[in-house]
Amino acid sequence: MDFCLDSLSRYDYLLFTSRFSAIHFLKRLKQRGLSLPAVKVVASGAAVAGYLKKEGVVVDYSVKEESIEQITQLLLALGLKNKKILIPRCPVTADELANKLRQLGAEVDTPVAYQSVKPLIEEKIDLNTIDQIYFLSPWGFDNFLQIYRQIPSTVLIMAIGRPTLDYIRKKGYNVLLSE
Repeated sequence: MDFCLDSLSRYDYLLFTSRFSAIHFLKRLKQRGLSLPAVKVVASGAAVAGYLKKEGVVVDYSVKEESIEQITQLLLALGLKNKKILIPRCPVTADELANKLRQLGAEVDTPVAYQSVKPLIEEKIDLNTIDQIYFLSPWGFDNFLQIYRQIPSTVLIMAIGRPTLDYIRKKGYNVLLSE
């Protein structure tokens, strides 16, 4: 990611698809003693936009939901052809958005902004005593299933963000979107 930080001014758009990518990107920027140049900042979802604004970053464009479709439509309306887009991300994040933007004529870089690691669980809890479980990311859901293997049908599964919702649904679970 440092290479991209050193050449931020070459990008037309800086796209944050999660609050975590924004947190770690800004932290590394500060560690390097750098500031954001005149690049247009795009936020995917209200939580991301809110965090960036709280950190003093001007959000030029945002979409209501974390959605590949909404981000793609927004960037298409702005003109994607030959635009350079930086999307800081977690290494397990799917490249679906970046690939779609490339197909539409953009040059996209997706440096790793942070690592997501499975927590060490010393003692499992009895899931039958739980009413709801909230998942913030697809990899959080996968890590949970690696530890617990299954989720009882009596537990309400909630997803924070459209990508997490879609991912859990693709895995065959009933899940609701948390606002």
